[in-house]
Amino acid sequence: MNILAFLLLTFSSFLATHGGKIKPPTYFTSWGTLTCLRPIYWCFFVSYMERDIWTYDDRIDFLGVRCTRDKDYPFSLKGWQYGDEQLSHNFTISLEVTSNCTEDGTLKLLETDRIEARLDSRHVEFNRTIDLTTDPGTHVPKYH
Repeated sequence: MNILAFLLLTFSSFLATHGGKIKPPTYFTSWGTLTCLRPIYWCFFVSYMERDIWTYDDRIDFLGVRCTRDKDYPFSLKGWQYGDEQLSHNFTISLEVTSNCTEDGTLKLLETDRIEARLDSRHVEFNRTIDLTTDPGTHVPKYH
């Protein structure tokens, strides 16, 4: 009986949110530059995130661990989604970067500012230059 109630609730939420129609996807693109001004061989992991309140956050795209001696590293991420979690009226997106661009080489995680985009948007762009040298971030045990 619980399964039937769950299915009914899910279907009614779909009808209320989407009017019973399958909507076209929203395409997301993000590009920019990561900067580390320390004289080190530095590494990073960057994720393009869509934030949710009630469910797990969605990783739209990511660039796995990369390392370089250069001061700047350009990145480009893209992906798509069909809508968002129930009761949501906007996409909330940001970038997450884990890097070892610290004085002692430990890993830190930082998140950019979050922006909102309407659910009926066909294309969302999020572009940033991120200076990893000065952002304090939060210490983490691994890249993610």
